[in-house]
Amino acid sequence: IEECDFDSGDTIALDSPSDTLAISRSTIRAGIMAFSGGELQISNVMLIGSISAPNATGTIRFSTLVTSGPGVNPSDPRVIKCGPSLTVRDSIIWAGGPAEVPVGGGCVVANSIAGPTAVLGALSADPQFVSFSDFHLSTNSPARDLAASGPDVDFEGDPRPNGSAFDIGADEID
Repeated sequence: IEECDFDSGDTIALDSPSDTLAISRSTIRAGIMAFSGGELQISNVMLIGSISAPNATGTIRFSTLVTSGPGVNPSDPRVIKCGPSLTVRDSIIWAGGPAEVPVGGGCVVANSIAGPTAVLGALSADPQFVSFSDFHLSTNSPARDLAASGPDVDFEGDPRPNGSAFDIGADEID
């Protein structure tokens, strides 16, 4: 899936361990599930929903993963449930609600911002979105200039970097 605006109440699912889901430069308003495994390759994606991929492999990078509102059980991960074979890097993972857990299951998180509850390997800071319905970064965002290298464009096709380094998450601040 590339350069797509997917808006659905449905879930994108990987049905078998041999499935691969590659998404780039897209906005996805849906959930992603990979219960039986499979490979996720997600880059430059604005995901408003959640990911449940406890057995998946792969990488999520330069993406913004967000949910809104409180979950049913505050101790359950609200944005992504993943295992140790999945890496999330140079991304923003943000759950709605003041005490929500954004990540669970043991995936590797590196050079990212996650919250509002702290996540090992991530900066625990408000990413300062324009609003909680517009997940572009404000000019004062701590996500600015945090990666030494990255893709040439952001999820909307805006050039990267636009500063001394690459902004993490799906959006490069103009």
